[in-house]
Amino acid sequence: MFVPDELKEVDSWICWKSEVRNEKLTKIPIAPWKFDNGKFRPVSATDKENLTRYRVAKGFSDKYNSMV
Repeated sequence: MFVPDELKEVDSWICWKSEVRNEKLTKIPIAPWKFDNGKFRPVSATDKENLTRYRVAKGFSDKYNSMV
């Protein structure tokens, strides 16, 4: 996936995982540093505390095969 450099400089990235809810595939926002009992817990995508730099989100995505 190509990401323009201008977007990489914006500190508003969030990771997500796929999950089936009500028989539909949906995206669940997650923050790599919010981990409970061996699982990434869902977070709010609008809470600035859950947003991060591109490099952090991309590193997480590469390591855990998640999405950015």
